[in-house]
Amino acid sequence: MDHLSVRSVITHKRFPLFFNIGLGLLGVFLLFTATKTMLKEPFWGYSPLAFFMGCWMVITVTLKFIFTKSKHFLYFILSTLSGILLYAGFPDASATPLLFLAFIPLLYMVERIIEDGEKGWVVFRYSYSAFLVWNILTTFWVANTSFIPSIVAFTLNSLFMTIPFMCYYHFRKRFKLNVSLVAFAAFWISWEMIHLRWEISWPWLTLGNAFSSRSLWVQWYEYTGHLGGSVWVLAMNALIFKVINSVRKGGQIQPTSLLYPGLLLMGPMFASFFIFFGYQDKGAPVNICVVQPNYEPHYEKFTVPGREQLKEFVKLVESTATDTTDYIIFPETSFGLVNIDALDEDVKMNSLYNMLDSFPRASLVTGLVSYKLYAEKEEGVDNLREIRERNGMNYMQIQNSAVEMRDRNEAYGVHIKGKLVPGAEIFPYSKLLFFLEPIVKKAGGSTAGHARSKNPTVLSGGVANVGPAICYESIYGYWMRKFVQNGADLLFVVTNDGWWDNTPGHRQHLAFSILRSIEFRRSVARSANTGVSCVIDQHGRVFQPQQYGTRSAFNATLQANDELTIYARYGDIVGRVAWLMSLCFFAFMLRQHFVKLKKKEVK
Repeated sequence: MDHLSVRSVITHKRFPLFFNIGLGLLGVFLLFTATKTMLKEPFWGYSPLAFFMGCWMVITVTLKFIFTKSKHFLYFILSTLSGILLYAGFPDASATPLLFLAFIPLLYMVERIIEDGEKGWVVFRYSYSAFLVWNILTTFWVANTSFIPSIVAFTLNSLFMTIPFMCYYHFRKRFKLNVSLVAFAAFWISWEMIHLRWEISWPWLTLGNAFSSRSLWVQWYEYTGHLGGSVWVLAMNALIFKVINSVRKGGQIQPTSLLYPGLLLMGPMFASFFIFFGYQDKGAPVNICVVQPNYEPHYEKFTVPGREQLKEFVKLVESTATDTTDYIIFPETSFGLVNIDALDEDVKMNSLYNMLDSFPRASLVTGLVSYKLYAEKEEGVDNLREIRERNGMNYMQIQNSAVEMRDRNEAYGVHIKGKLVPGAEIFPYSKLLFFLEPIVKKAGGSTAGHARSKNPTVLSGGVANVGPAICYESIYGYWMRKFVQNGADLLFVVTNDGWWDNTPGHRQHLAFSILRSIEFRRSVARSANTGVSCVIDQHGRVFQPQQYGTRSAFNATLQANDELTIYARYGDIVGRVAWLMSLCFFAFMLRQHFVKLKKKEVK
């Protein structure tokens, strides 16, 4: 009886109207409470989540995206369900198995839209809505860094995600389901590859990243990289959807029809368990001291005098490091502004050299806000800022760098951050989009931008060869591969995740470093300003995580491994195959199009 009453309510012709009203009222409530909190509190925490979801609800209802026809209500429910499932499969929610079902509502929606004779615009509207829900729920915390750029990030990233999905829709209209699902996987992986490499890059939601919370399942990333995880997700969705679609069209579930999804689910897991228990961490031991200074970046970092911060850094080191310490690690942008060509002339750097005198074995790897001066503009040198001095016009290049210091009489190593945060550190395609410069400035973004390296620098002044990834760089498997190819046998991640407040952002960022350790079988040391600082072994296991928002330092021992994994040797083979397949599928579509045109001409 209860089941029948619920069904009768849902199928009632006025249910979409009441649902519309309820959704709108909930959106207004969320907007009101979130705005009130954000105007009153200096730290927003989870308030942007309520704000953005409230906006989504109100806009969805106001523009009547979904309720123009009764069947559009079904499309809305399906697309929203996909968005929620995609979020649930990612860290911090970490209900990872749901990711194997997340695209099924969208795939079913496409089948219904084709059957109903709707236009492609409908597919775009609802797929965009699904990806917007996913982006907001998973990465809302970006707003704690910069509010307006976060809106740009959500809306643009969701728009980009619709591109491979629309390609699938147009392919599905022309070809059978089986080959269309293969094409969808190829289109999506190809898009993920592009999104890793262009200037408007925000690959946080690459599907394979979701398994950072289930590292025991994906030890085979040392062969495929994290794009292999994306293939796994898409293949599972495709096989399960085939079974559901067969039942929908009157077929029956046979035991054999569940065989392939079952094998695809369990096969990679068993292979991963076998690799995990069969692998032994390799390499010579290296002793490190990791510092977590905990200077809140919005206010405290820029109000506490630099001299006082420096004293605290030194105090943490002197109370923790030992005579056997090989590396002392400080987080991103620990000190600045420092002339990168004259460290020995900087008072702060000299104090650090004095500290190192007490630890003769140790090298210091620290993040800096550095700069380089130029008397005139030079060909090939970008991102120069004009500075007026008494002797005329000079030029300055700002850098987010990682420096290895050992002895003031020895040369120091420098790595300049190569993967820059769009908006904050780089104005993407500034020459092409020059007309947006006033808007970027008003939103608090950087139009001059930072210097960036085209190839990462390995720091080799100490007992090991260190790849010093700076913050955002650590989420790029292909970029971190360059460190390893250049000889890095240890990976250090120096970062400042306090911009995001105590939200899932810093935990997701930590989790992605787990994938890097598996892909390259490199031990990772992570120094984060506000946390979480830790070490990660070559199996992807996290040790000695420091509590977020605390000041601390700790010692650990890592193993410096110089052997290359298959992924380190050959890179994203999965992505290159996907590109080739996508080109073939596009060729099939073009051929089909010209064949139809020819038939029309004959008639």
